[in-house]
Amino acid sequence: MCGPHGLKFQKPVELRLPHCASMTPDGWSFALKSSDSSSGDPKSWQNKSLPGDPNYLVGANCVSVLIDHF
Repeated sequence: MCGPHGLKFQKPVELRLPHCASMTPDGWSFALKSSDSSSGDPKSWQNKSLPGDPNYLVGANCVSVLIDHF
């Protein structure tokens, strides 16, 4: 979880998330999820699609995500 909820940045910042996923013949075997729910509210999680999105970079040990708010 990142926060505080509602914090906005003046320009996109890079958030690096470590992972221990391994590449399989079928591709990566993990999911990145996000939620715009307020703190204390039940979370509504959405899967983020990584392939082809210029805001995400999947590396061997981490996923880099460009974000403009929490």
